[in-house]
Amino acid sequence: MNLSPHKYITFFSNNFWTLYKFREDAIKLFIKNGYKVNLIGKYDGFEQKFSDNNIKKYNLSIDERGYNPIKELALFINIFLLYKKIPSDIFYHYTIKPNLYGSISARLLNYRYISFITGLGSLFIKSKSFLRKLAIILYRISLKKSDEIWFTNNSDLNDFVSYKIISPRIKTRIVPGCGVSTAFFYPQIKQINKKNILMIARLQSEKGVNEYLHLANKYKNLGYNFTIVGSLNSSDPSRIKLSTLESLVSDKIISYIPFVSNVLSLYDSADCFILPSYREGLSTVLVEAASRKIPIITTNVPGCIDVIPNESYGFLCNPRDKDSLCEAFDRYIHCSNERITNMINKTHDHAYKNFSKDVILSHYSSKIKDLC
Repeated sequence: MNLSPHKYITFFSNNFWTLYKFREDAIKLFIKNGYKVNLIGKYDGFEQKFSDNNIKKYNLSIDERGYNPIKELALFINIFLLYKKIPSDIFYHYTIKPNLYGSISARLLNYRYISFITGLGSLFIKSKSFLRKLAIILYRISLKKSDEIWFTNNSDLNDFVSYKIISPRIKTRIVPGCGVSTAFFYPQIKQINKKNILMIARLQSEKGVNEYLHLANKYKNLGYNFTIVGSLNSSDPSRIKLSTLESLVSDKIISYIPFVSNVLSLYDSADCFILPSYREGLSTVLVEAASRKIPIITTNVPGCIDVIPNESYGFLCNPRDKDSLCEAFDRYIHCSNERITNMINKTHDHAYKNFSKDVILSHYSSKIKDLC
């Protein structure tokens, strides 16, 4: 509800890193169109990136993988009380807890909100469980009164309909990820090499990290340089074993970089990008790799095949399958330079047409027109 003559918009995500990494351009777009912006998330240092006088920041202690019912109830109450006091013409919710707790709060307060389903998350990747059933129930409650529900791919949309989370009649749209800056799509020209292999992802089993480490170990004596970049959350139950990673680093089988904010130099030093994920919403790192004209190996799953639809775009393997990943890597190393050139050019054009920042921002622009 707008409580002042100003126009207000609210963006709510798990933390400020995701707001900065994935939503900064959308935030700037609303400010350019005369909006005051509320940002809600966990302070993690990246809140300092937002210094515009039109932005007001709110810190919420969110454990994105916590399931303690008392803590979760306390979090919901804090969100509800916060929503009661901040002005906003509409709320944008990203990631599972903002989508559940933020959307329920907005619904109870009769506020307008958009739920952006950025992926189904680990609860839907794993086998059926009580938490998965609970999440489905909460999604049904939270999404029912959304202005719109945005999905990053059609598979997630169809799954939400098949789980009867949403009605086929509710207003939805496909917004394929957060977009990649146009500047990314002008890579430096370099000779085709096949030695430097890169993976960027959170160090979780669902990202296919164990399969990637297996691949590195198998090809350790054949002259390939494997690098993995990503944070390892000690409280994440699906994290890979630190001892396994440390052993591979110690044996010089793999290089590990915990976190970098600017990944452009990493992409440009890579000859191949690998993401053996079990499922994605829309993989930003694959789009970034495609924009830099790097050959890609990934899994035949939603959120990855949107970027690499078939093997004329890249190399595909099965999820949770170490042998399949190794077979895809073999196809890559034996692929002719001519075919790789054709492949990376085709993937680059596909990414620019469908996943550039301008494409994504056009959806926010159309919503701005609706709000006027």
